[in-house]
Amino acid sequence: MKKPHLLLLAVWCAAACLGASVGCAHGPIRDENLILDIQPVPLVRGQRALVTINAPLDAVEVVGRVKVMGSPEAVFMRENKKKFWYFSGKIPFSPWVTPGQYTLRVVVTLPEGKRIYNEAPVDLR
Repeated sequence: MKKPHLLLLAVWCAAACLGASVGCAHGPIRDENLILDIQPVPLVRGQRALVTINAPLDAVEVVGRVKVMGSPEAVFMRENKKKFWYFSGKIPFSPWVTPGQYTLRVVVTLPEGKRIYNEAPVDLR
């Protein structure tokens, strides 16, 4: 015969595991305190662009992506002296990259695993 406190412990552990897995399933949370700066404005195909964000310097990862199907990830690098993260790259000049207005989303993974993001409109010419 099982003891009631062992059964209660097993139920509690199962509930805790389920709660933890559900908590991890949530996506990043928008944080308006993350400020994206995109230069030049507007962006021009065939030219370099610089994106900076004031993500915490202890962040594990900072990754951006234009909200368009097939957009590659832009992995940001930390600039310790100036206390921001940045990405610099050339905007491709191709038939698949057409002028228009897009949205750039940058996701920051914090040391405790929490993910936050912010978005900014981007004009491309």
